[in-house]
Amino acid sequence: MAISALTPVVVTLGATDTEILTVPAGETYRLDGILIANTDGSSHTFRIHLYDATLGSPAQGNALYYDVTIPANETWSLPFGPLALPAGWKLSGLADAADVVNVVVTGFVQT
Repeated sequence: MAISALTPVVVTLGATDTEILTVPAGETYRLDGILIANTDGSSHTFRIHLYDATLGSPAQGNALYYDVTIPANETWSLPFGPLALPAGWKLSGLADAADVVNVVVTGFVQT
């Protein structure tokens, strides 16, 4: 069993569900941080969902953050983790406007 740092995942959210990450077969991710950056001059809302992709899809019932408003030009470190995700689990999100809210996820990979 090997543990290594997860290459930081950086995704710009769309106005429809956007995949942030999916844990590949044979791996477990230990996520320990999420940063959200609003790069726009206006406030925006965002959602982040966590779910087993083999059993479900993004929904209000699996939201970690749901319609949270982030002020203009701010970056937040969200309270999160550590959280172990087995293979097949997915993190996704969306914002009320495309291409203005960025997500950065950090953690470790166990193989």
